[in-house]
Amino acid sequence: AYFQGYDGVKKNEAKAVQLFKEGEKSRDPLACYELGRAYLYGRGVKKDLNMALAYLHEAAKQGINEAGVLAEKIQSNEIH
Repeated sequence: AYFQGYDGVKKNEAKAVQLFKEGEKSRDPLACYELGRAYLYGRGVKKDLNMALAYLHEAAKQGINEAGVLAEKIQSNEIH
């Protein structure tokens, strides 16, 4: 909700990233995927493709197929 700012929640991308980092500590695949996207697009954090790849690879290993697709696009320079 913090990324989009809906259901009465004020948009706060930095707060969203903080919460996803808490979820990542328990290796939550969705948290890893969302952190990868945050670093890919610079939402709530400074854009960092290396960090994006690390989180997206972790999410892909845990079954989030779209994470693998995004990682491949970064590595093939389709997304930069």
